[in-house]
Amino acid sequence: MGKRKSLMESSKCSALDEQKWPFLFQNFSHSDYFSFRQPLPDPLVQTQNGLLRGFRIQQNDKVTDIFKGIPYAQPPIGELRFQKPRPLNSWTGIRDARKYGSICLQDQVFVKDVHGDEDCLFLNIWVPETRMFFSVSKKLAVMVWIHGGAFAIGAGQGHGIINGTVYDGNELAHGGEVIVVSVNYRLAALGFLSTGDSNGRGNYGLWDQHMAIVWVKNNIANFGGNPELITVFGESAGGASTSVHVLSPVNRGLFRRAISQSGDARAIWAVNRNPLRAARRVAQAVGCPLEDTAAMMFCLRLAPAKDIMLAVRVTELLNKERIVFFLPFGPTIDGDFLPAEPETLFENSKDIDYLLGCNNGDAHMFVSAWFPGVNIPFGISAAKFRTAVEKGMGSLGEAAVESAIFEYTEWENPTQFSRRKNLSQLYTDFEFCGPAFSSAQKHVVTSRNASRTYTYQFSYPSKMPNMIWPEWIGALHTEELQYLFGRPFSMPKSYNQQERELSRAMMSYWANFAKTGQVEGASEHVQNGSSGDVA
Repeated sequence: MGKRKSLMESSKCSALDEQKWPFLFQNFSHSDYFSFRQPLPDPLVQTQNGLLRGFRIQQNDKVTDIFKGIPYAQPPIGELRFQKPRPLNSWTGIRDARKYGSICLQDQVFVKDVHGDEDCLFLNIWVPETRMFFSVSKKLAVMVWIHGGAFAIGAGQGHGIINGTVYDGNELAHGGEVIVVSVNYRLAALGFLSTGDSNGRGNYGLWDQHMAIVWVKNNIANFGGNPELITVFGESAGGASTSVHVLSPVNRGLFRRAISQSGDARAIWAVNRNPLRAARRVAQAVGCPLEDTAAMMFCLRLAPAKDIMLAVRVTELLNKERIVFFLPFGPTIDGDFLPAEPETLFENSKDIDYLLGCNNGDAHMFVSAWFPGVNIPFGISAAKFRTAVEKGMGSLGEAAVESAIFEYTEWENPTQFSRRKNLSQLYTDFEFCGPAFSSAQKHVVTSRNASRTYTYQFSYPSKMPNMIWPEWIGALHTEELQYLFGRPFSMPKSYNQQERELSRAMMSYWANFAKTGQVEGASEHVQNGSSGDVA
């Protein structure tokens, strides 16, 4: 892809000014950090389905109109379970859009229970200023956020584990002067269970995301947005979802740009090529037929949703299934949304500007779950290093294992420290950075100058305490999200000035890409100016 120009490589501090938890999982209300000077009138917006009432906030002389809990499809319940989402019916009167809708039903992780609801297809909108109420010729670019969570947990407003609001779009909307939209979609078995045939095609969660983008396309002009300047962006499972949207033929012409963070359709965990195995596990747990897939799906539509969701738990993904190597529920090659292997579908992406990347410590949390020695001095011997590589890559064959061991061993001076660090780096490259950069290269070739391609790597040191994670790991999985969504500004006491500058820069880069297809400061391009790199 030509020479890389350093743009986002932040300086690595040996010690931060404030060694505090970033409070990513806490749930803060607007009153925690918004200063109201005077009562502000509630905004009203007409959509194709009816009239919405949002609310207006003022922070540091910046006004934001916010609409929460907007339904974008019919509730996927009853006979609509395990079906593509249906278009939303209209309502009469004014619908209240001042609080988040229910999160999609999901595992509570820390206890064997679920929370959320099957009726969960809602989206949220943040509009900076009061742009839609003034006569302006320029509509704002729109950024549609798809959350991560292993296709099993999470919500449009934040981490689904304890109802956090890390994805509050207010700071990004103002920092980038864009409209921010976040989306709920069906998760785990309810969103991705597939029998591998026409009786249960799967990908219901992807179709939910698609329906939400269609809703935005059809309605965002009334909020002051430009329906021709839609960027889809997401992280982890949301990044992989974004990648699938870029490659899927059903999305042609629906959005202009895309950003995949720490997730790519070509990652080994992103596509389930044997979905019937997980479907049978669920069917067996709830007492449904195992061989007749038509009977299985009929039975599963009648089964209690809670029992379906607890049949395969998130804790199993972490401990038994070795998450990052295999996810029981996720996108499948269904002959429709994903008609073939992702590798073969890049022609569908040629007109989409694309930004892809990863964190330099993306895999460390996962590797730590399987091989705790990676966090402990003298915890990874040469034999344990080989075992760790074989467990993760053994299915690819002996040659792949030997090649990985050779490439990620410092032969001049192999040490316990180098083996710990290189094991983490191996799986970061294998599962996150490698697929992203490889897809970026393929996008450059396929686009033939019709669109732009950028890559990045986020490497600002983790804010997690060093007593939990070694400080050499760099940026953990999800670490960039607090900066992308402006937490250093909404929670200034938890961050230092350097981190506020990083947050401001990241919001600017992402928003500039959404508005123009170019990343500010990335002046060095290849392919006759059509593609560039952010490192």
